[in-house]
Amino acid sequence: MIRRILVALDPDTDTGIAVRYAAELARQHDASVTGLAVVDTGHIEASARGGGIGSMYYAEKLREQMTEEARAVARRLIEEFDDVAEKEGLRHRNTVAEGVPFRRILEDMKVHDLLVVGKEPHFFYSHPEEKNQDAGAGGSGKRRPFVHRRHRIPTHPTGPDRL
Repeated sequence: MIRRILVALDPDTDTGIAVRYAAELARQHDASVTGLAVVDTGHIEASARGGGIGSMYYAEKLREQMTEEARAVARRLIEEFDDVAEKEGLRHRNTVAEGVPFRRILEDMKVHDLLVVGKEPHFFYSHPEEKNQDAGAGGSGKRRPFVHRRHRIPTHPTGPDRL
């Protein structure tokens, strides 16, 4: 049973396809939809390191600027998600998180039944042309969302150690 759908939002064009697909699934299953935008602070940190004592100040300023720019993109993505969800009449909520995108998505999947994400996610908002190595569907050149259903590990009646 699908009750809660998580949509990972990024600035790529296939995110709209993923949101519309999640909306269709939500209507079919009477489910709620959560839009998740993640500010990739790990990648920002790695991209703005100082090389010496004199460059540390500039590295910190660059980190602050990149973080603020990424937060602005995340807010815009959430606004766009909310607009679509409201037009579709969906029960929805949104979340802006900071951290490593795949970890944040996995954390949110603990309370969602289904993940929908664009075919080629770009969570590093400061460089949207960079493809994430840790998410996405790959496959053919068709633009379609990637869907992942959370599965529970079955337990054996005599105990999990006997599987």
